Amino acid sequence: MLEFLGLALLAAVLSGNLCGAIGFYVQRLKITTLSFSVAHAALAGASIGLILNLDPVYSAMIVAVASALILGVIFTRVEYGRELISMTVFSTSSAIAVFAIY
Repeated sequence: MLEFLGLALLAAVLSGNLCGAIGFYVQRLKITTLSFSVAHAALAGASIGLILNLDPVYSAMIVAVASALILGVIFTRVEYGRELISMTVFSTSSAIAVFAIY
């Protein structure tokens, strides 16, 4: 029991430090909206997969990875306006998901 508690405490300390360091770079690079933009792109991919009678998990993964790669390429070329580009992907993929569901 004590060994498990020690490992849990070690995991908490390490993950807290790692998340803090990653959070600093996410904020510094101005890509805070990237995560939910990719998540909503996955939602759009899953809904399109359901319409096309495909596996929604695979279609969601394909669309999420594609949107992350596209955003990554755009973010390396653009210095300002990264949040705006990410929010454009967010709103577009949310609209696609809503239209595909209804």
